[in-house]
Amino acid sequence: MDPMNQLIVAILAGGLGTRLRSVVSDRPKVLAEIGGKPFLAYLLDHLSSFGFGTVVLCTGYLGEQIAQRFGKRYGEMELFYSQESSPLGTAGALRLALPLLKSESALVVNGDSFCDADLRGFWEWHREREADASMLLVEVPDTRRYGRVSVDNKGRVIRFEEKNEEGAPGWINAGIYLIRRRLLE
Repeated sequence: MDPMNQLIVAILAGGLGTRLRSVVSDRPKVLAEIGGKPFLAYLLDHLSSFGFGTVVLCTGYLGEQIAQRFGKRYGEMELFYSQESSPLGTAGALRLALPLLKSESALVVNGDSFCDADLRGFWEWHREREADASMLLVEVPDTRRYGRVSVDNKGRVIRFEEKNEEGAPGWINAGIYLIRRRLLE
């Protein structure tokens, strides 16, 4: 069996969606409709294309709507929910979901962004380095909207730079991570 497909995926979908509130005030931002379907469906479709079998949705604000809309399955994937009663932040959401994250490592995906990344290549890169945690970076022609991540020649993060007005090519955080479960315990 393919070890990558044994990974459990955690989607961080608990944000308050304050920046989108004027457009989507009645639902969590992962349920915002794009092209006639919720944004979350695009994320799940992408994950499904790599054969992932289990997804844990870390929900918060109006999270019950996500469970009502998607239920326990999405195609071949089994869906589980970890509902925050109050905002816990990224690490808190993952810690709360820990009983559901049963694989040695977890693929963690931000629920409010999409990156058409080669997740198999990312997984292989992570495993080759025997890393405890890895962050997927994407090279863009202009980092001013995102901030910049600087890495050394071994691919280790050495600096995060905030957004600024100086546009230049560089690496940005894609919002996709691989984390060994033991780091969350």
